[in-house]
Amino acid sequence: MSKTTGTLFGVSILLFSCGDKSGDVANNLPSTPEIALGPNPATTTEDLQVSIIIDSVDADGDEIEYTYVWTKNSVLVENDTAILSSDETSKGDVLGVTVYASDGEGQSDPTSASITIENSAPIISVAISPENPTTEEDLSIVVENNDPDGDDLS
Repeated sequence: MSKTTGTLFGVSILLFSCGDKSGDVANNLPSTPEIALGPNPATTTEDLQVSIIIDSVDADGDEIEYTYVWTKNSVLVENDTAILSSDETSKGDVLGVTVYASDGEGQSDPTSASITIENSAPIISVAISPENPTTEEDLSIVVENNDPDGDDLS
């Protein structure tokens, strides 16, 4: 800490500045960002994505970088990006993400969001051939179905 004294217009002035032992001014941590996790509802057919709703602000004007920490059913997932592939999800999983803002010298308080993976609708496809039938031709219809969650279909 340093102290400066003096007078200005007959008034005594006392100024203090604080810093670490090197004399540098202490770093201000970035503010905590506000996030959203989507899509909502989430299914096994779409990637999850973190959106920064309100950016972190650094009072020192330092550049901000975000760190993403994902969990699946409370277990860490190896992914440090804002997007989590749908390949990492199954129906009923609880996916969470914690986001930190960093100014290169310190991190903000964490902010978190979570979402439960819901049932995906079955997919059905129908193919009719021939494509342009005449009144004399028989039609062939092929129906295929699939459930992205692996549920039995009836």
